[in-house]
Amino acid sequence: MSRSEQLADDIRKGAWWRDRAACSEVGTDVFFDKGLRSQALALCQVCPVNNCCLDYALKHEPEFGVYGGFTAAQRSKYRRELTHYVRGQLREGVWGAVTILGRNSAL
Repeated sequence: MSRSEQLADDIRKGAWWRDRAACSEVGTDVFFDKGLRSQALALCQVCPVNNCCLDYALKHEPEFGVYGGFTAAQRSKYRRELTHYVRGQLREGVWGAVTILGRNSAL
C-alpha cells in the first residue's frame, strides 16, 4: 500500500490524527496513571490534534484515561457541552488548539 493510500485508509478509519498527536512518541501510562495526569494534560495543551482525540473519546467512551485534555470524569460530566464544542471545531477544520504555521489544521 502506498503512503497516499495508507493516509486515505487512515482518514476513512478516523485514525489519521494519531500520528500527528503530541503524544505519539509517549507511553500510554502517562494518560492512565493518576500520578502522571499533569504530564498528560500538558501534552494535550500543546497537541495539534487534541480536538480529534477528544472527539474519539466522546464517540467511544473509554472508561479511563485522559483524552483531548479531559479526564473520563470530566468527559462524562460535560459530555453534551464538549460534544457540541468539538464537533463545531472539527466542522470548521480546527483539529487542535495549537496553531501550526499560522493554521490550526493538521493536514
